[in-house]
Amino acid sequence: HAFADTLYNISNVTTDITSFDGKNNTAALLVESEKEPRLNPKAAIAAGSYNESGITGWHLPSGAELRAANTPEVQQALKQVGQPFDNDWYVSSTVGGSNNQTAINYNYCVSMTEGRVVCSIKTESHKVRPFLLVK
Repeated sequence: HAFADTLYNISNVTTDITSFDGKNNTAALLVESEKEPRLNPKAAIAAGSYNESGITGWHLPSGAELRAANTPEVQQALKQVGQPFDNDWYVSSTVGGSNNQTAINYNYCVSMTEGRVVCSIKTESHKVRPFLLVK
């Protein structure tokens, strides 16, 4: 999915690539899309509406959450349950850049094979992997 199909300044979504705030970012994206019909945050909608065996509460991970999942231990555990990450780029809920203009246009994506992080234009499609916080 693309992060969004419209380039839009989204309030309350962080640009901090080190923050584990995907749940808050996803909530902010969904609230903002209700207020602004032009905004269509496809990736957040897909992650937020994911329902696995009746389990809800999933979110679009932040860049930091995706990077943290890119460890041999997590990768091995996911392989054992048959749900490994593909060798591809995954979209995060973290918007990219250092100023308002770049945050309007970009979001961070993470390579699950290399652990690299890049800014990608929000309308470009990448893989989506919903995350769930378990307490």
